[in-house]
Amino acid sequence: RDFCLSRGLGDVYKRQLFGTPQAKLKGVPTHEYFEKYKNRLDIMLACAQAEADNYWQQPFGRRLCAAPAAFLRVAILARKAKKYEIEVAACELWSSIIYDYKTQDMDAAMVHKGPTSNAIVARLSKARELRNKARGQ
Repeated sequence: RDFCLSRGLGDVYKRQLFGTPQAKLKGVPTHEYFEKYKNRLDIMLACAQAEADNYWQQPFGRRLCAAPAAFLRVAILARKAKKYEIEVAACELWSSIIYDYKTQDMDAAMVHKGPTSNAIVARLSKARELRNKARGQ
């Protein structure tokens, strides 16, 4: 359950080297919420937002990737609750992060190519379909 596995070890070491802060929710690193709250949509949503905020606050060209786990948990929990708008929003937010991450000219961990990232991206089309169906489109 080491959070390093979801981030990629390269980004963890660079985070320490560059002094980039970890994403935190109420002063606690987001990965510490997973053991107890992984089934709470509200908390996983807050963790995903904290990861996104932390990512976008970093300077372009030196952005270390957000951890994808919270985004995947939000997508899973939102679909179970039939909250398709939330699922789509989480997947789209992750997609925007990895799109930006790939455009940087730096030697970075390949978080965007990992299984968690791929699972989030793969959910997006079905999530949009379910959202549109729920809307009656």
